[in-house]
Amino acid sequence: MREHQKDAVYQGVVDGTDLLAHEVGFGKTAVMVATGMERKRLGLSQRPMYVVPKAIYPQFVKEFREIYPGAVVLAPDETEFKKENRRLS
Repeated sequence: MREHQKDAVYQGVVDGTDLLAHEVGFGKTAVMVATGMERKRLGLSQRPMYVVPKAIYPQFVKEFREIYPGAVVLAPDETEFKKENRRLS
Protein backbone atom coordinates (compact mmCIF):
# COMPACT_ATOMS: atom_id res chain seq x y z
CA MET A 1 0.00 0.00 0.00
CA ARG A 2 1.05 3.56 -0.58
CA GLU A 3 1.62 5.93 2.33
CA HIS A 4 -1.62 7.88 1.79
CA GLN A 5 -3.55 4.59 1.77
CA LYS A 6 -1.96 3.46 5.02
CA ASP A 7 -2.84 6.82 6.58
CA ALA A 8 -6.45 6.49 5.42
CA VAL A 9 -6.72 2.95 6.84
CA TYR A 10 -5.32 4.16 10.15
CA GLN A 11 -7.83 7.04 10.19
CA GLY A 12 -10.70 4.65 9.51
CA VAL A 13 -9.62 2.19 12.18
CA VAL A 14 -8.95 4.77 14.89
CA ASP A 15 -11.76 7.21 14.11
CA GLY A 16 -14.33 4.86 12.65
CA THR A 17 -15.16 7.41 9.95
CA ASP A 18 -13.71 8.09 6.53
CA LEU A 19 -14.32 10.26 3.52
CA LEU A 20 -12.47 8.82 0.55
CA ALA A 21 -12.83 11.65 -1.94
CA HIS A 22 -9.78 10.82 -4.03
CA GLU A 23 -9.65 10.80 -7.79
CA VAL A 24 -9.99 7.65 -9.86
CA GLY A 25 -6.99 5.37 -9.43
CA PHE A 26 -5.89 6.46 -5.96
CA GLY A 27 -6.81 3.14 -4.33
CA LYS A 28 -10.11 3.87 -2.59
CA THR A 29 -11.23 0.25 -2.89
CA ALA A 30 -8.08 -1.05 -1.23
CA VAL A 31 -8.49 1.46 1.60
CA MET A 32 -12.14 0.51 2.17
CA VAL A 33 -11.39 -3.21 2.17
CA ALA A 34 -8.30 -2.91 4.38
CA THR A 35 -10.11 -0.65 6.86
CA GLY A 36 -12.99 -3.07 7.23
CA MET A 37 -10.76 -6.11 7.56
CA GLU A 38 -8.46 -4.40 10.08
CA ARG A 39 -11.44 -3.29 12.17
CA LYS A 40 -12.67 -6.89 12.09
CA ARG A 41 -9.24 -8.24 13.05
CA LEU A 42 -9.06 -5.83 16.00
CA GLY A 43 -12.58 -6.70 17.17
CA LEU A 44 -13.97 -3.24 16.40
CA SER A 45 -16.38 -4.59 13.78
CA GLN A 46 -18.04 -7.96 13.41
CA ARG A 47 -19.09 -8.09 9.77
CA PRO A 48 -18.08 -5.12 7.63
CA MET A 49 -20.59 -4.34 4.90
CA TYR A 50 -19.76 -2.44 1.73
CA VAL A 51 -22.39 -0.75 -0.41
CA VAL A 52 -21.22 -0.06 -3.94
CA PRO A 53 -22.99 0.97 -7.15
CA LYS A 54 -24.18 -1.93 -9.28
CA ALA A 55 -22.01 -0.77 -12.19
CA ILE A 56 -18.77 -1.34 -10.27
CA TYR A 57 -19.93 -4.27 -8.12
CA PRO A 58 -18.13 -7.05 -10.07
CA GLN A 59 -14.88 -5.06 -10.08
CA PHE A 60 -15.17 -4.38 -6.34
CA VAL A 61 -15.67 -8.07 -5.51
CA LYS A 62 -12.75 -9.04 -7.76
CA GLU A 63 -10.43 -6.50 -6.12
CA PHE A 64 -11.59 -7.49 -2.63
CA ARG A 65 -10.70 -11.11 -3.31
CA GLU A 66 -7.32 -10.08 -4.75
CA ILE A 67 -6.47 -7.95 -1.71
CA TYR A 68 -7.65 -10.54 0.86
CA PRO A 69 -7.61 -13.92 -0.92
CA GLY A 70 -8.31 -15.89 2.27
CA ALA A 71 -11.28 -13.80 3.39
CA VAL A 72 -14.78 -15.22 3.45
CA VAL A 73 -16.78 -12.83 1.28
CA LEU A 74 -20.54 -13.07 0.98
CA ALA A 75 -21.11 -11.58 -2.46
CA PRO A 76 -24.14 -12.44 -4.59
CA ASP A 77 -23.55 -13.11 -8.27
CA GLU A 78 -25.28 -11.34 -11.15
CA THR A 79 -28.20 -13.82 -11.30
CA GLU A 80 -29.24 -12.93 -7.76
CA PHE A 81 -29.80 -9.30 -8.78
CA LYS A 82 -32.59 -10.21 -11.19
CA LYS A 83 -36.10 -9.12 -10.26
CA GLU A 84 -37.57 -12.63 -10.29
CA ASN A 85 -35.00 -13.78 -7.72
CA ARG A 86 -35.97 -11.18 -5.12
CA ARG A 87 -37.91 -12.36 -2.11
CA LEU A 88 -41.19 -10.76 -1.15
CA SER A 89 -41.45 -9.74 2.49
